[in-house]
Amino acid sequence: MTYFRTKPKSADGFTLAELLVATTLIAIIMSSVYTIFSSAISSWRAGESNYATYEDSRLALGLMFRELQAVCPGADYLFTGGKDELEFYTLAAPMNVEDAGEGARILWVHYRVRGDGNRKYLEREEAVVLSPLPPRPTVIGEPVNIEKLRLGRKYKFLLAGGVRSFKMQYFWAPPLVPADPSGPPPRVEPIILDENPQGYGIPKGMRMTLALDNVVAPDGLSTFTNALVFRAPTSPLPLPLEEQYRQSGR
Repeated sequence: MTYFRTKPKSADGFTLAELLVATTLIAIIMSSVYTIFSSAISSWRAGESNYATYEDSRLALGLMFRELQAVCPGADYLFTGGKDELEFYTLAAPMNVEDAGEGARILWVHYRVRGDGNRKYLEREEAVVLSPLPPRPTVIGEPVNIEKLRLGRKYKFLLAGGVRSFKMQYFWAPPLVPADPSGPPPRVEPIILDENPQGYGIPKGMRMTLALDNVVAPDGLSTFTNALVFRAPTSPLPLPLEEQYRQSGR
């Protein structure tokens, strides 16, 4: 009888020390991969947030710029501006195309900041004008009679969120002074107002400053500024401003 002796199986394997070293190395590698991946995701999200902030400000200020340049002729007495809100009548295409239709219409437009605390946003409200505009007051500063003014349904649109501040300034040209023909014309500083009451009319220019939250910026915000000089005929210097200017001795 023939006997076959089988070779015993190898008893070689990983020791406990080797397993611990391998596990430690894998943990270090996975931790490094996670750190790199997390950093990349955070950078991507920050970039997206910064881009969205830039786009919101660019679109909001650009839209306001175009509509201000298309203010209805003869409606300057209806132009009203505050520190963080603005109301006027313009010839522009409505944002609410479904109900108002396409094409330029005479619109009532109101820009303002809404909300409180850290949750502020820039809002635009519009309505189609359905009747003739109210008559111009005969006395400067007299309130406008808008009882017969008919507006369509008002629609509100959120233009930008995370608003820290929204500030507007209104520039008026001071009264002309006789120039000395023998010398250069004098330097004239504009009259800058933080508010433009109804009845003053359309100033020579405006400056709009919009500050939005931005987690990437060192101070936590991004500030955007846009300035314009009205192409349409502007209003003469209001008498109250002219009197204040002359009384100041400038």
